Amino acid sequence: MEGNNVAALAAEEMQAVLATLRVQAERYVQLKLAAKILRDEIERFRRTHRDPILACASSYFAQLTCNAFHAVESGFDDAEQPILVGQRANGERLHVEGMSTGTRDQLYLALRLANLEHHLQGTEPLPFVDDILIQFDDARARATVDALMTFSAKTQVILFTHHQQVIAQAQVLDPSGQKVWCIRCDV
Repeated sequence: MEGNNVAALAAEEMQAVLATLRVQAERYVQLKLAAKILRDEIERFRRTHRDPILACASSYFAQLTCNAFHAVESGFDDAEQPILVGQRANGERLHVEGMSTGTRDQLYLALRLANLEHHLQGTEPLPFVDDILIQFDDARARATVDALMTFSAKTQVILFTHHQQVIAQAQVLDPSGQKVWCIRCDV
């Protein structure tokens, strides 16, 4: 308004900042998109080539949790340390620390069964002895007895329990008592 070029210089500076901002915004979008594509491809590769023990453990974990979880995955924590996580059917990933005591026991059992199954592929079978059902609810205890019945085709299973219903469930699934030996332990 005063006739000097201050407004023109400000408009010119604003256009330069806007042009720089556009370039930086485009670069930001490109980098974010590339990072997302890279993460997705790493996840796809990891799932395609995952450890056979984790694949087997995922199957057991799904069965033992009555399909509350459908997979055991490897991941990284905030410090980039490798960790295990359970994955629900809806894709939610739950760290072991966030699981209930019973679910952690089921994860532990799934990993043990998968590891034993892998080990049994190249060696003579050894008896599998356990007393893990203490923290399991009735439905998951039944699912575990069913999984142990299936596992008993590979090796002898001896199950210690203080739950009468576990023994009854085992007797329904194996009336002869030859697959899984259930031993009641009263503490």
